[in-house]
Amino acid sequence: MFKCFIEHNLIFTPSSHPIPFIKKQLVIVHDMYPFHGFKGNLKKILFCISAKISRCKIGYINRSQVLPALLNLGINPRQLVFAPNKFPDLFSNPLNRIPYDKKKIIVGLVGTDSDKKNYHELLNSIRHRKLHGQFNLMIYGHETPYFKRVNSDFPDLNISLVKSDETSLRDFLTNINILISICRTEGFGRPIATALVNGVPCFLINCPVFREFFSNSANVYPTTDELINAILEIKDIPINKAFIIPTDVKEAFFSIIDMINNG
Repeated sequence: MFKCFIEHNLIFTPSSHPIPFIKKQLVIVHDMYPFHGFKGNLKKILFCISAKISRCKIGYINRSQVLPALLNLGINPRQLVFAPNKFPDLFSNPLNRIPYDKKKIIVGLVGTDSDKKNYHELLNSIRHRKLHGQFNLMIYGHETPYFKRVNSDFPDLNISLVKSDETSLRDFLTNINILISICRTEGFGRPIATALVNGVPCFLINCPVFREFFSNSANVYPTTDELINAILEIKDIPINKAFIIPTDVKEAFFSIIDMINNG
Protein backbone atom coordinates (compact mmCIF):
# COMPACT_ATOMS: atom_id res chain seq x y z
CA MET A 1 0.00 0.00 0.00
CA PHE A 2 2.83 2.42 0.88
CA LYS A 3 4.41 1.78 -2.53
CA CYS A 4 1.08 2.51 -4.26
CA PHE A 5 0.78 5.73 -2.27
CA ILE A 6 4.33 6.86 -3.15
CA GLU A 7 3.87 5.99 -6.84
CA HIS A 8 0.36 7.52 -6.96
CA ASN A 9 -1.20 4.24 -8.05
CA LEU A 10 -4.87 3.51 -7.49
CA ILE A 11 -5.50 1.52 -4.31
CA PHE A 12 -8.37 -0.94 -4.76
CA THR A 13 -10.24 -1.67 -1.52
CA PRO A 14 -12.88 -4.39 -2.18
CA SER A 15 -14.65 -3.71 1.12
CA SER A 16 -16.28 -0.78 2.88
CA HIS A 17 -13.17 0.44 4.72
CA PRO A 18 -11.75 3.62 3.12
CA ILE A 19 -8.17 4.47 4.01
CA PRO A 20 -8.15 8.02 5.42
CA PHE A 21 -6.31 10.81 3.53
CA ILE A 22 -5.75 8.70 0.38
CA LYS A 23 -7.84 10.10 -2.47
CA LYS A 24 -6.65 7.75 -5.21
CA GLN A 25 -8.49 4.64 -4.04
CA LEU A 26 -11.62 2.76 -5.03
CA VAL A 27 -13.70 1.38 -2.16
CA ILE A 28 -16.52 -1.09 -2.88
CA VAL A 29 -19.70 -1.21 -0.78
CA HIS A 30 -21.49 -4.52 -1.34
CA ASP A 31 -24.50 -4.04 0.93
CA MET A 32 -25.56 -2.10 4.00
CA TYR A 33 -25.94 -5.08 6.33
CA PRO A 34 -22.54 -4.48 8.05
CA PHE A 35 -23.84 -1.07 9.14
CA HIS A 36 -26.81 -2.46 11.10
CA GLY A 37 -26.92 -2.80 14.88
CA PHE A 38 -24.72 -1.23 17.56
CA LYS A 39 -21.38 -2.28 16.04
CA GLY A 40 -22.77 -1.44 12.62
CA ASN A 41 -23.48 2.13 13.69
CA LEU A 42 -19.87 2.50 14.81
CA LYS A 43 -18.69 1.14 11.44
CA LYS A 44 -21.03 3.58 9.70
CA ILE A 45 -19.54 6.55 11.56
CA LEU A 46 -15.97 5.45 10.79
CA PHE A 47 -16.89 4.82 7.14
CA CYS A 48 -18.38 8.29 6.71
CA ILE A 49 -15.43 10.00 8.39
CA SER A 50 -12.87 8.08 6.30
CA ALA A 51 -14.81 8.65 3.07
CA LYS A 52 -15.04 12.39 3.64
CA ILE A 53 -11.41 12.76 4.74
CA SER A 54 -10.05 10.76 1.79
CA ARG A 55 -12.53 12.05 -0.85
CA CYS A 56 -11.91 8.73 -2.64
CA LYS A 57 -14.12 6.99 -5.17
CA ILE A 58 -16.77 4.76 -3.62
CA GLY A 59 -18.24 2.02 -5.77
CA TYR A 60 -21.81 0.93 -5.07
CA ILE A 61 -22.59 -2.61 -6.15
CA ASN A 62 -26.26 -1.91 -6.87
CA ARG A 63 -28.38 1.15 -7.59
CA SER A 64 -31.51 -0.03 -5.85
CA GLN A 65 -30.35 -0.24 -2.22
CA VAL A 66 -26.69 0.71 -1.75
CA LEU A 67 -26.72 3.93 -3.82
CA PRO A 68 -29.65 5.58 -2.00
CA ALA A 69 -28.25 4.41 1.34
CA LEU A 70 -24.87 6.04 0.62
CA LEU A 71 -26.56 9.26 -0.44
CA ASN A 72 -28.58 9.21 2.79
CA LEU A 73 -25.30 8.96 4.71
CA GLY A 74 -24.26 12.24 3.13
CA ILE A 75 -21.59 10.83 0.81
CA ASN A 76 -20.73 13.31 -1.96
CA PRO A 77 -22.40 12.11 -5.20
CA ARG A 78 -19.22 13.02 -7.12
CA GLN A 79 -17.40 10.31 -5.17
CA LEU A 80 -19.86 7.61 -6.18
CA VAL A 81 -19.49 5.23 -9.11
CA PHE A 82 -21.58 2.23 -10.17
CA ALA A 83 -19.42 -0.89 -9.62
CA PRO A 84 -21.55 -4.00 -10.20
CA ASN A 85 -20.32 -7.56 -9.88
CA LYS A 86 -19.31 -9.46 -12.99
CA PHE A 87 -22.01 -11.88 -14.04
CA PRO A 88 -20.68 -15.45 -14.00
CA ASP A 89 -19.99 -17.32 -17.21
CA LEU A 90 -21.94 -20.28 -18.52
CA PHE A 91 -20.40 -23.57 -17.42
CA SER A 92 -18.34 -25.17 -20.20
CA ASN A 93 -20.56 -28.27 -20.04
CA PRO A 94 -24.33 -28.10 -19.43
CA LEU A 95 -25.56 -29.23 -16.01
CA ASN A 96 -26.81 -32.81 -15.94
CA ARG A 97 -29.44 -32.06 -13.31
CA ILE A 98 -31.26 -34.62 -11.20
CA PRO A 99 -34.85 -35.66 -12.09
CA TYR A 100 -37.72 -33.57 -10.77
CA ASP A 101 -40.18 -35.24 -8.41
CA LYS A 102 -43.15 -33.09 -7.38
CA LYS A 103 -43.59 -35.19 -4.23
CA LYS A 104 -40.00 -34.56 -3.10
CA ILE A 105 -38.72 -31.22 -4.37
CA ILE A 106 -35.02 -30.66 -3.76
CA VAL A 107 -34.63 -27.01 -2.87
CA GLY A 108 -31.27 -25.23 -2.87
CA LEU A 109 -30.53 -22.36 -0.48
CA VAL A 110 -27.23 -20.47 -0.65
CA GLY A 111 -25.30 -18.94 2.23
CA THR A 112 -24.98 -19.54 5.96
CA ASP A 113 -23.29 -16.32 7.05
CA SER A 114 -26.04 -14.58 9.01
CA ASP A 115 -29.74 -14.12 9.63
CA LYS A 116 -29.92 -11.74 6.67
CA LYS A 117 -30.58 -14.93 4.67
CA ASN A 118 -34.00 -14.94 6.34
CA TYR A 119 -34.33 -18.74 6.44
CA HIS A 120 -36.62 -18.66 9.48
CA GLU A 121 -39.32 -16.90 7.47
CA LEU A 122 -39.15 -19.51 4.71
CA LEU A 123 -38.97 -22.51 7.04
CA ASN A 124 -41.78 -21.25 9.27
CA SER A 125 -43.97 -20.98 6.17
CA ILE A 126 -43.09 -24.54 5.11
CA ARG A 127 -43.78 -25.82 8.63
CA HIS A 128 -47.06 -23.90 8.95
CA ARG A 129 -48.31 -25.42 5.71
CA LYS A 130 -47.26 -28.91 6.79
CA LEU A 131 -45.00 -29.43 3.78
CA HIS A 132 -42.37 -31.26 5.84
CA GLY A 133 -42.15 -34.26 3.54
CA GLN A 134 -42.39 -32.43 0.23
CA PHE A 135 -39.35 -30.15 0.54
CA ASN A 136 -35.81 -31.46 0.85
CA LEU A 137 -33.77 -28.38 1.80
CA MET A 138 -30.07 -28.28 0.92
CA ILE A 139 -28.12 -25.29 2.23
CA TYR A 140 -24.80 -24.45 0.55
CA GLY A 141 -22.25 -22.91 2.89
CA HIS A 142 -20.41 -23.55 6.15
CA GLU A 143 -21.37 -24.95 9.55
CA THR A 144 -21.71 -21.51 11.11
CA PRO A 145 -23.53 -20.57 14.33
CA TYR A 146 -26.36 -19.29 12.12
CA PHE A 147 -26.73 -22.64 10.33
CA LYS A 148 -26.65 -24.50 13.64
CA ARG A 149 -29.43 -22.27 14.97
CA VAL A 150 -31.55 -22.82 11.87
CA ASN A 151 -31.03 -26.57 12.03
CA SER A 152 -31.82 -26.62 15.75
CA ASP A 153 -34.97 -24.52 15.40
CA PHE A 154 -36.45 -26.76 12.68
CA PRO A 155 -35.68 -30.38 13.64
CA ASP A 156 -38.91 -31.51 11.97
CA LEU A 157 -37.81 -30.30 8.52
CA ASN A 158 -35.49 -32.11 6.14
CA ILE A 159 -32.47 -29.78 6.19
CA SER A 160 -28.95 -30.72 5.14
CA LEU A 161 -25.71 -28.74 4.83
CA VAL A 162 -23.64 -28.97 1.66
CA LYS A 163 -20.21 -27.68 2.64
CA SER A 164 -18.90 -25.19 0.10
CA ASP A 165 -15.30 -26.10 1.02
CA GLU A 166 -15.92 -29.66 -0.14
CA THR A 167 -18.46 -29.27 -2.96
CA SER A 168 -18.25 -26.97 -5.97
CA LEU A 169 -21.15 -24.66 -6.75
CA ARG A 170 -21.57 -26.52 -10.03
CA ASP A 171 -22.04 -29.85 -8.23
CA PHE A 172 -24.45 -28.25 -5.79
CA LEU A 173 -26.57 -26.80 -8.62
CA THR A 174 -26.52 -30.17 -10.38
CA ASN A 175 -28.18 -31.79 -7.38
CA ILE A 176 -31.09 -29.42 -6.79
CA ASN A 177 -34.36 -28.89 -8.65
CA ILE A 178 -34.81 -25.21 -7.85
CA LEU A 179 -33.07 -22.43 -5.93
CA ILE A 180 -34.89 -20.17 -3.47
CA SER A 181 -33.84 -16.90 -1.86
CA ILE A 182 -35.97 -14.67 0.35
CA CYS A 183 -33.03 -12.53 1.46
CA ARG A 184 -34.06 -8.89 1.11
CA THR A 185 -30.62 -7.38 1.71
CA GLU A 186 -28.35 -9.08 -0.83
CA GLY A 187 -25.85 -6.79 -2.49
CA PHE A 188 -25.96 -8.90 -5.65
CA GLY A 189 -26.27 -12.67 -5.20
CA ARG A 190 -23.52 -14.31 -7.25
CA PRO A 191 -24.67 -17.93 -6.64
CA ILE A 192 -28.14 -16.89 -7.81
CA ALA A 193 -26.65 -15.32 -10.93
CA THR A 194 -24.64 -18.51 -11.57
CA ALA A 195 -27.80 -20.59 -11.23
CA LEU A 196 -29.77 -18.38 -13.61
CA VAL A 197 -27.03 -18.22 -16.24
CA ASN A 198 -26.86 -22.02 -16.20
CA GLY A 199 -30.59 -22.66 -16.38
CA VAL A 200 -31.44 -23.54 -12.77
CA PRO A 201 -34.93 -22.17 -11.97
CA CYS A 202 -34.79 -19.53 -9.23
CA PHE A 203 -37.70 -18.44 -7.05
CA LEU A 204 -36.93 -15.12 -5.37
CA ILE A 205 -38.66 -12.74 -3.00
CA ASN A 206 -39.54 -9.40 -4.56
CA CYS A 207 -36.84 -6.99 -3.36
CA PRO A 208 -35.11 -4.08 -5.10
CA VAL A 209 -31.80 -5.86 -5.80
CA PHE A 210 -33.40 -8.97 -7.27
CA ARG A 211 -35.62 -6.78 -9.47
CA GLU A 212 -32.59 -4.79 -10.61
CA PHE A 213 -30.49 -7.76 -11.73
CA PHE A 214 -32.65 -10.87 -12.12
CA SER A 215 -36.25 -9.93 -12.92
CA ASN A 216 -35.87 -10.78 -16.62
CA SER A 217 -35.26 -14.46 -15.83
CA ALA A 218 -36.04 -15.40 -12.23
CA ASN A 219 -39.50 -16.03 -10.81
CA VAL A 220 -40.13 -13.16 -8.39
CA TYR A 221 -42.95 -13.05 -5.81
CA PRO A 222 -44.13 -10.42 -3.31
CA THR A 223 -44.50 -12.81 -0.37
CA THR A 224 -43.00 -16.08 0.83
CA ASP A 225 -46.40 -17.77 0.76
CA GLU A 226 -46.98 -16.79 -2.87
CA LEU A 227 -43.50 -18.06 -3.73
CA ILE A 228 -44.26 -21.45 -2.16
CA ASN A 229 -47.66 -21.54 -3.89
CA ALA A 230 -45.95 -21.09 -7.25
CA ILE A 231 -43.57 -23.97 -6.52
CA LEU A 232 -46.44 -26.25 -5.51
CA GLU A 233 -48.22 -25.47 -8.79
CA ILE A 234 -45.30 -26.76 -10.89
CA LYS A 235 -46.44 -29.91 -12.67
CA ASP A 236 -43.31 -30.79 -14.61
CA ILE A 237 -39.61 -29.88 -14.75
CA PRO A 238 -39.45 -26.09 -14.19
CA ILE A 239 -37.75 -24.16 -16.99
CA ASN A 240 -36.16 -20.72 -16.78
CA LYS A 241 -36.78 -17.85 -19.11
CA ALA A 242 -33.70 -17.08 -21.20
CA PHE A 243 -31.28 -15.04 -19.13
CA ILE A 244 -29.98 -11.74 -20.51
CA ILE A 245 -27.34 -9.70 -18.68
CA PRO A 246 -28.46 -6.04 -18.55
CA THR A 247 -26.31 -4.04 -21.00
CA ASP A 248 -25.75 -1.10 -18.65
CA VAL A 249 -24.56 -3.45 -15.90
CA LYS A 250 -22.09 -5.10 -18.26
CA GLU A 251 -20.76 -1.73 -19.45
CA ALA A 252 -20.40 -0.44 -15.88
CA PHE A 253 -18.42 -3.53 -14.85
CA PHE A 254 -15.89 -3.12 -17.67
CA SER A 255 -15.63 0.60 -16.94
CA ILE A 256 -14.58 -0.22 -13.37
CA ILE A 257 -12.05 -2.78 -14.63
CA ASP A 258 -10.54 -0.08 -16.88
CA MET A 259 -10.35 2.30 -13.91
CA ILE A 260 -8.47 -0.29 -11.83
CA ASN A 261 -6.13 -1.33 -14.66
CA ASN A 262 -5.29 2.24 -15.62
CA GLY A 263 -4.58 3.17 -12.01
